[in-house]
Amino acid sequence: ACGGCGRCCRAQRITLSPYEIARLARATGATTRDILERHTDEGGTVLRFGEDGACTFLRDGACSVHEGRPLACRLYPLGRIVRGEREFVVELEPRARSAGAYGQVGTVDDWVDVQGARPFIETARRYHELLTKMAEVLSTLEDGRAALEATLAAPEHARSDWLDVDAVVSDACRSQGSAEPAFGDTDARVEIHLHQLERWVATFE
Repeated sequence: ACGGCGRCCRAQRITLSPYEIARLARATGATTRDILERHTDEGGTVLRFGEDGACTFLRDGACSVHEGRPLACRLYPLGRIVRGEREFVVELEPRARSAGAYGQVGTVDDWVDVQGARPFIETARRYHELLTKMAEVLSTLEDGRAALEATLAAPEHARSDWLDVDAVVSDACRSQGSAEPAFGDTDARVEIHLHQLERWVATFE
């Protein structure tokens, strides 16, 4: 049970998937490009924390994007570890002087449902499968890793295709002459994003 102290929202390293970036964008009314530029580090793959250690979305000790918060925040004080095809859930150490109440009531499934984490987990699995497939395809190619790095190093490619969901969706719908899903329909937009990435991976096969 959260005590609202905000201590767990400091000095963390939280990786982000394109789905999480899209959910953060919807929670703030911004575009995925805005989130990438203003609230992430390491090329858009990690949530930004300020010099004072606070999450970029922490306001007056509270999460300003609670509805769109990332999977790691939803699962805390549990953690999810993926190794190959296996997943593990672990109990994390509470933050020092945390005001949260920690107990043993309920199950992992209960917690996942209460925190609205299930769609985050399912989409994370799909992106993980796609990355695994890409790695397998590239491993069979001569200079496959170099080809991937060169592609991702292109000025706009990495952010456009891998992280900027809104840009990918707009480009795809425009090129196909189809209607773009509503800005707030994150699931439909992410489906298009995943499809476009699958098509991109197929070009290496």
